[in-house]
Amino acid sequence: TIEAYTYPDEWAACDGSASVATGVTIGQQKRKAFGFSWVTTKGNDITDEAGQKIHVVWNSTASPSDKSHETVNENPDAETFSWECDTTPTQVTGYKPTAHMTINSTLIEAAKLKLLEDKIYGTENGESTLPTPDEVIKLLGGITDAA
Repeated sequence: TIEAYTYPDEWAACDGSASVATGVTIGQQKRKAFGFSWVTTKGNDITDEAGQKIHVVWNSTASPSDKSHETVNENPDAETFSWECDTTPTQVTGYKPTAHMTINSTLIEAAKLKLLEDKIYGTENGESTLPTPDEVIKLLGGITDAA
């Protein structure tokens, strides 16, 4: 489940919405597949921040969860949006298809990890892009053919 207080206009196609005229939106349209990434922090017995795991997901679709609206009152709460996600696995050369990959920062050379992070999250001079599983494996110097 993905939860957010707001989202960019580009997300509407992933949510199954379409703008049909200025100020007019319709729902229940075909949902656009998307990929995304998030980071979790790894701890150990010495520190709470021993490293990170970068998670990458491909070919995901999102279905909006039920929304409940409250009447304006003295104690307003910010409303959140949430979506249940499903995935369709994508090809990985030499392996079975997958929709999720985890990269453990404590086991990756720092320079290679930086290349991956710059590709996924962008830099001042470069846009972010979501690499394919094969591109991630190649970038990190992994084996691209199953043994």
